[in-house]
This record gives sequence, structure tokens and C-alpha cells, in this order.
Amino acid sequence: MAGCGAIPSKLSESPPPIRRVSFGSVDIQEHDLTLGDHPDVSNGPPISLDWKVKRRNSFDVESYEKERQISRRPSQGLIIPFFERRKLLKEVGYTDAELRKAASDVIRTKMIRETTRKHAGKAFDKVDEVMQSAARKFKRAVKVGVWV
Repeated sequence: MAGCGAIPSKLSESPPPIRRVSFGSVDIQEHDLTLGDHPDVSNGPPISLDWKVKRRNSFDVESYEKERQISRRPSQGLIIPFFERRKLLKEVGYTDAELRKAASDVIRTKMIRETTRKHAGKAFDKVDEVMQSAARKFKRAVKVGVWV
């Protein structure tokens, strides 16, 4: 029976290539702070990084990783409380009126998203109801033997 066995090839006989990845340095860019527009804050104005690069630093990977282990913050440490955000934004020149408007925009965006979520939920409920009904009808048809 010709053709039943595997045909050896030069590619399958050679050992797989050794693949390596290495990194030489870590580049860090520092940016100024700016008034943000993302509504994922519990209250007050959001804070973002400005596009303009303030400072660039480069470190070799080994020394960066050693320092990072010492100074790494837990994820809860990444949340900037309302009063701290307000203070930082005022230090870079934002007025109370600008901060109030940004906080108001956040509230408005959250309300719009909640309304969308409610309406989308109703639409998905209707689709789910139709799918369940179709599944029941299909099961009945198969059970009765319509498809046989």
C-alpha cells in the first residue's frame, strides 16, 4: 500500500531552532498632567497624562528590575484620591471653574452610559427570549419527527 506511511523530510529530521528574546534597555518617558475626560472616577475631575514628553530616561533592564522590586506600588496605590487630583491639577494651572466643569462632564457621561446600558439590556433580553423560543420550537419539531 503505497502512500500510507509518513514520508520523512529533511525539515522533520533537523532539530527545532533555538529561539531567544532579550531586552537591552527600558525607556521611560515622563509627561505633564492634564485635565482628563475619562469618566472612571468615583467623584471629581479625572486626571490624564499630557501628550508632550517632559523627560526621557533609559535604564538597563537588570538595574530597572532591581529598583522596580523595591519601589513597586500595590494596585490600590495607583488610585489618586479626589483631593490629591484636585491639588495636582490646580498646581499645573487649572481653575476651580474648569475642575467643576470636568466633574460635571463626568457625571453627564456616566448618566448617558447608564441609560445606554439599560436600553441595550432590554434589547439583549428580547434577543435572548427569541433565541430561547426558537430553541424550544426546534426541540419540539425534532421530538415530533418533523425533521426525520
